[in-house]
Amino acid sequence: MPQISSVLIGYPPYILPTQKEALNYTTSIIERVNKQAVIYNNPLRTGFDLSIQSYKDLIDNHYISGIKEAGNPQKISVLNEVIDSPLIYFAGGEKELEKKICLGYNGLSSIAGNLYPLEVKQWFDSLLKKEDTQDYNLLKNKIDKLFEDSPLPLIKNEISIIENINFGICRTPLGN
Repeated sequence: MPQISSVLIGYPPYILPTQKEALNYTTSIIERVNKQAVIYNNPLRTGFDLSIQSYKDLIDNHYISGIKEAGNPQKISVLNEVIDSPLIYFAGGEKELEKKICLGYNGLSSIAGNLYPLEVKQWFDSLLKKEDTQDYNLLKNKIDKLFEDSPLPLIKNEISIIENINFGICRTPLGN
């Protein structure tokens, strides 16, 4: 049976908590699950943006092992300066990945990795090591094509073909 080593904690859309409410929410989850946690801040999808101070308070007091910052990528540079704990800073997807690594991102939550897991891992590792990534132009072209439209219907269709199972179609409005 698989073991859960950490949980991803995001903030619900539309609720718009205060920073204090978000801290209480996050803390209550961490205390209940008693696991390492990755904080997922995605203001575009939720309308809420976790502040640098709130990140710092959570990291100083709890078992935070990582951050997935989908809002302002510059926050990672600031967090690297004000936080002593070693953390994984997850880039959400491959868009502007090179720039994010320069800002301090050192992990990847990959969308394209669903279709090209080995290639994406090798490319990401090369970027982290600051190696020449010329060999990954074909992968970059595949990733660009994946994001020409909503990637989820394409990923679902491709995995259905590769795995020879019918995933069906994406729910509306995706894939219309």
